[in-house]
Amino acid sequence: MNKPKIYIPSYNRSGVIRTHKLPWLNGFDWVIVVHNKAQAEEYIYGGIPRNRILIAGVPIGMVPMRQFIRDLHANGEWYINIDDNVRELQVVKSGFYEEPFMKKAYPKNFIRYDKEFRKIYENVETSHSRVWEIIQEMINICDREGIYYAGFASQDNYFFRRTKWMFTSYVKGKFILVKKDSRVQYDRAINCMDDYQFTADNLRVFGKVLVNGYVYPKAGHYEPGGCGEYRERVDQK
Repeated sequence: MNKPKIYIPSYNRSGVIRTHKLPWLNGFDWVIVVHNKAQAEEYIYGGIPRNRILIAGVPIGMVPMRQFIRDLHANGEWYINIDDNVRELQVVKSGFYEEPFMKKAYPKNFIRYDKEFRKIYENVETSHSRVWEIIQEMINICDREGIYYAGFASQDNYFFRRTKWMFTSYVKGKFILVKKDSRVQYDRAINCMDDYQFTADNLRVFGKVLVNGYVYPKAGHYEPGGCGEYRERVDQK
């Protein structure tokens, strides 16, 4: 299986962007996607190599950026989007990860302050080979099941992540695997929160998505830059 290309859309975060520093990213073909040349120069000045910058030339906003990335691919091709503020990837420890129902892998009662249970979920994965194994596993399931949109746990609360695979859940846009299909498009009327629309349309057209509840991309939320802080986005919501 060929490794899908990884795109990191970013806006006004040249000094605080984090995702490109993830150690497991080495070995993948990745680029930071910016809106225009002025933005590109800011990121290059901030230390990003010029060959890791891709200028989209689209209006400001996440949806135009996601659609630009999508248009780079032919139908049936997989690609990956990761937000620019992912700090680490938490993966359920080996020995537990392989069991699709955590209750079987960890037969004790689920106790709120069970520190050992928490450690199983908060294991930070830095290995390129391990992350690539997970991505391959997910793509294989998607191809077998006719799924075109996949992602990871939308929250770190492990009490809501007892099942490894979910097929009708919300796919949070922090880290997504997308198989292009022209039957589903991003709605340009939506500026942010496009992951809700894209999840809904994939469920409507294909009947299912894929969420790996045993993996959590830990990232910032409502940080400066990007789509803006919470107060700036209230009207958009």
